[in-house]
Amino acid sequence: MTGRRARLLVAAVVLVPLLAYPLAVVAQGRPSFPGDRGECARAAADDGGPVEVVAAHLASFDAARALRARVAAAGLVSAAVEQDGCGRWKVVREGIGSYAEGRATVDALLQAGFGARLELDPSTAAAS
Repeated sequence: MTGRRARLLVAAVVLVPLLAYPLAVVAQGRPSFPGDRGECARAAADDGGPVEVVAAHLASFDAARALRARVAAAGLVSAAVEQDGCGRWKVVREGIGSYAEGRATVDALLQAGFGARLELDPSTAAAS
């Protein structure tokens, strides 16, 4: 094998996967990236499934930590800061016993001026 053929073979081995993979993904429809918000935060329904109260999804850990402190000062002491799986941070209270308990917590946070909502527990959302 000549030096030119060897270089062409190496170039083909490198370039074919670099081009084929993106083309295969695009051929299946719009690519789904971890930032797709529907995959990270799904609104809960009153169907008996595990839920969590989420005060907010935020871009930075520092912003989430500051919000968590404000939420704790408003009475939701058990709130935590966690990653939401899409590169953001969420202020969350897990372990809600029922949809009604979660609704009551959301209502209390809304009355205190926070933008809270009930979401499916991510472990449940991933399984469905």
